[in-house]
Amino acid sequence: MRVLVTGATGFIGAHSAVAIERAGHDVRLFVRDPQKATRIAASVGLRADDVATGDVTDSPSVDKALAGCDAVLHTAAAVSIKRADAARAIEINAGGAETVLRAAADHGLSRILHVSSTSALEQVPGRPLTVTTPIATAEGYAASKAGAERVARDLQDDGAPVHITYPGGVLGPAAGGSLGEASTQISRVIAAGVFPTGSGSMSVVDVRDIAEVHAKLLESGDRPARVMCGGTLVTMDVLAEKLRALTGRRFPVPPTPPALLRAIGRAVDRVMTVVPLDLPITEEAMTLLTTWPGTEDNVGEVGVQYRPIDETLADAVRAWLDAGLVTARQAGHLGHR
Repeated sequence: MRVLVTGATGFIGAHSAVAIERAGHDVRLFVRDPQKATRIAASVGLRADDVATGDVTDSPSVDKALAGCDAVLHTAAAVSIKRADAARAIEINAGGAETVLRAAADHGLSRILHVSSTSALEQVPGRPLTVTTPIATAEGYAASKAGAERVARDLQDDGAPVHITYPGGVLGPAAGGSLGEASTQISRVIAAGVFPTGSGSMSVVDVRDIAEVHAKLLESGDRPARVMCGGTLVTMDVLAEKLRALTGRRFPVPPTPPALLRAIGRAVDRVMTVVPLDLPITEEAMTLLTTWPGTEDNVGEVGVQYRPIDETLADAVRAWLDAGLVTARQAGHLGHR
């Protein structure tokens, strides 16, 4: 098949394009910057001999890129948990899904893959997210992904061949300069050498495993309509211990009350509306951290098995080192080549 990949210069998009190409498909990259596409493709071993230029919110460029394609993987998204970026995220994420997914259905593509997010789903403390979890009623970045999710599910209800994936905290080796939002934020914790609280958890999934899920969804035959791929649930204490074992560094985990962290996040949100700062502590981030319920994944339905989380963390730290997000000292044992 010829597969159009939107967001092909992004973290998930680039790795997924590689996996799809290795599976024997022809890949067309849909990007805004062809030169960046060439650079990213070279870094991950992607051919990049078919590149379409445009924007996911621009119908004419999307229609032109879809011409001659059999399938599409829509990964393009604006990822930011800062309140100041909420309007832009809704325009790109919800608006882009409306443009790309509906155009793909109109073109009669045989496979339409949409990369959603666990953030698009309603979270209930103590109840893991599943592929049947309702769409979130939220604000900020989560609202933008929820809007895109509604588009994808509406098309599924209409009988379109739409398949949705729900990645959690995606880590792993970089794609050129692309590392993903979750990876970049966690790198700051590693650089600081201290976790914000022990009363928190997150799900970690390797970007290469997400890419393999997307390649598997393009195989012939029945494929699940929705694939939860949140990853391995780890508490902050466990994550700190794993990083200590990998790097040889200590990572203190203070007993900061969750309510205090969320209050600090609200204060930071207000400051960042008037001061051009880029801080990892926001109300949305701290709420996710302190209330995260985990996921019930079904990647086995497409024949994917997650690689060990220690491998993912080690490759992520090396990627942060190469990107200058952590120093060799901060990378510890992993900083010695």
